Amino acid sequence: MGWHQISMSKIRADVTETENITAIFEKQYMAASGPKGMTLFVNIDLNSETAMFYFSPASTRHIQSLLNDYEAKSCKVPDVSCLTVLAGDAEYFAPQLADGKITFFGVQQQR
Repeated sequence: MGWHQISMSKIRADVTETENITAIFEKQYMAASGPKGMTLFVNIDLNSETAMFYFSPASTRHIQSLLNDYEAKSCKVPDVSCLTVLAGDAEYFAPQLADGKITFFGVQQQR
């Protein structure tokens, strides 16, 4: 299973919608005992006013209904250094960042 993404307008990706996606993801993450690398990311593109939610390959088998409900598409591997972690195993992707920092809920943290 590869990477998947959900794309929606920034307006649709309001707090409620983002919280809903995150809550469903976290519930499945906990139910699966926190699989290594199971991570949900987001990127808000202010120019195109689009929100992109990215799901790591370790996520897909645990959140298939979420991916189906939001009509997620397979995608290429995103540059995780440009993304914000919303839920899941944030530490798994930290080594991919040159400065060793990850952004979690909009707050940059030292690894």
